[in-house]
Amino acid sequence: MFTFRKYSPNNTEGIAPSRRELECISQSCVCSYYGGKTNGSVNDCTLPNGQKLQKALRKEIRMLSDKERNDFFKAMREMKKSGGFDYIALIHRLAFVNGGAHNGPAFFVWHREYLKRFEILLRKYNPTLGLPYWDSTLDGRLPNPADSILFTKDFIGSTNKQGYVVTGPFTPWKTIEGDPYITRDVGKVGSVDRTLAQTKVERILAYTSARRECPIKPEWDAFEITHGQPHLFIGGDMATFIPNKPGNDPIFYMHHCFVDLVFELWREKAQNRTQRANDYPADIAACESEKHFKFANMTQFAPLQNWDGLRNEYTDNMFEYQDRPTCSFTTECGSK
Repeated sequence: MFTFRKYSPNNTEGIAPSRRELECISQSCVCSYYGGKTNGSVNDCTLPNGQKLQKALRKEIRMLSDKERNDFFKAMREMKKSGGFDYIALIHRLAFVNGGAHNGPAFFVWHREYLKRFEILLRKYNPTLGLPYWDSTLDGRLPNPADSILFTKDFIGSTNKQGYVVTGPFTPWKTIEGDPYITRDVGKVGSVDRTLAQTKVERILAYTSARRECPIKPEWDAFEITHGQPHLFIGGDMATFIPNKPGNDPIFYMHHCFVDLVFELWREKAQNRTQRANDYPADIAACESEKHFKFANMTQFAPLQNWDGLRNEYTDNMFEYQDRPTCSFTTECGSK
């Protein structure tokens, strides 16, 4: 069994130990990690069972079949048992403390690389899986979004009066701080119904912590800011930022997978292929930390630079998204 060594919750500075296989940006690169063989071409990988390794297909979690959903939950539990889940949660915590992943233009590109690494680890336990996304706008159509099937034992679990998640696949689920359960306080504050319709890269890869002298006015509806509403809606660990706890809750990764989907939809709509791989906001010290500059090392992931997170190879080689489901009050969404 592949295992990670344990990490101290007191590690609030520094760099998480690197893992070379998580740097991969092609199926042939990651192939040996899954025990497969490759002929050397970019995306060739034959798994031990003789099947070809495919790109991860990321679906809305409610669009998974029962088998797919249970396979995902099983792999997540194996990832937790091995220490891999806590390793990934620690990376987010360190990135939050040290800067460069939030409050600026690198937000989307950093989290894209971060989710790619999470998914590589996840697929170690089942290479047919993709990280599912949680389209929170679907729940926003409900009279009470907290009544969503998502918060039941068959999906991500429900809580007791103390806010501990006590049903579903993620209980008990010891946090990196040592708490025996993850916590939620669903629906008390925040909103889940936020959409995006911007046309300028500066509105997406935005200067969200600009100082007064910044020549570009802050965009308070920038998606990095509005993405925080589902964090608040879930509550508990998802809404606890100091110390940084969102990475403890598996819904965090599904939420950010949806954030990445919106980012990709915008890229495809507003940019051509060359622009997608190169366009990044100007480096303006009055508008952002230098850690968000285009050629700055990506925090926790050096020698990658921030603009490396724009590469088309992510969706060329590693993952793709199933279309978002469309629902109305009179029709089904196409789920089981």
